[in-house]
Amino acid sequence: MSDNLPETPVEIVDTTATTSDTTSEKESKLKSAWLEFVSALNEEKVLPFLHETYEFMKSKLSKVDGELSEKHGDRYAKVKQTLQTLKIWYEEEMTKVKNGQTNPVDQTKTQWDKKAGEAGVSAAQKEAELKQRIIDLLPNK
Repeated sequence: MSDNLPETPVEIVDTTATTSDTTSEKESKLKSAWLEFVSALNEEKVLPFLHETYEFMKSKLSKVDGELSEKHGDRYAKVKQTLQTLKIWYEEEMTKVKNGQTNPVDQTKTQWDKKAGEAGVSAAQKEAELKQRIIDLLPNK
């Protein structure tokens, strides 16, 4: 990497966070530090290394997938299919939530809150009824 770049993200933040700087100066310094970091990634061997690592991990995953498929056969295929189905369902639900529909977790929570409220009202009514019965059964003074 370039010699004038900070070595850690903390140093990037420290170089932009002097107390005398205005907000726009801080933003400008942070933006320039980020651009320097990105250009250093492109210039150096880091980006090709990341691509090589990605390809290596992809091939390892493919190998493990093949081994699991060979070892467990149909069971592994069923698990993969189930996970794929769940992934699709999750993505559809997240799309619905992002489009403004209510979240299934929130819907369930609302239903449970409503049921708990009804149970609380019912318990309070029964308690009041029992108190009145006890008062009616006690001898009057």
